[in-house]
Amino acid sequence: MNILKEKISGDPKHGDPTNLEEIKEIDFTKRFSLEGLILVDEKNLPINPKENPTANGKGTLWYLGPNHAADPIVTTWINGSPYILLITRQNGELAFPGGMKDQNENHRQTAERELEEETSVKLDFSKAKIIYSGIVYNDPRNTQNAWIETVAFHLHIKNGEKLKIKAGDDAKKVEWVAIEEIKKGRKKLYAYHGEILKMLDIYK
Repeated sequence: MNILKEKISGDPKHGDPTNLEEIKEIDFTKRFSLEGLILVDEKNLPINPKENPTANGKGTLWYLGPNHAADPIVTTWINGSPYILLITRQNGELAFPGGMKDQNENHRQTAERELEEETSVKLDFSKAKIIYSGIVYNDPRNTQNAWIETVAFHLHIKNGEKLKIKAGDDAKKVEWVAIEEIKKGRKKLYAYHGEILKMLDIYK
């Protein structure tokens, strides 16, 4: 692993330290991961459990090991066809609404908050179904030592097209997208979102 002297990549002002001496003092086995026990290497750096990215250290993430997020997936029927509520990120990529979990939240609360912040839609996710939990494969922020883990919640609603939607926070645009457009490859989703979408019964 290419670590420069006694520091790893990342911003030392946020989250975990980047100094190896300080990192040695962290007990990563006490941190929660959706993927199970966190394994570390000889420098006490967490080991990505599912991927082997070229980058190491924290990269652009705050924490070594798992960085927790939640994704609210909202679907509805419009004119007899299934639609999904998606955002366009500032970089132009189409994605689920969603984002990083605050320390005082559970994943479900994060899903509700992120949905409202990015789409202006406030929904109760207490009855939403968990369709995926684990590492977000192919996320460009993942490194050998830090990665995104998410819980994806699915909520199907009636008359979704009547909701007042407005892009906010990290979203450049919000819209209802026909799932058929995604199935036919006309629309491509960010990172692992396309694979998560395939787990929905409404997709099949």
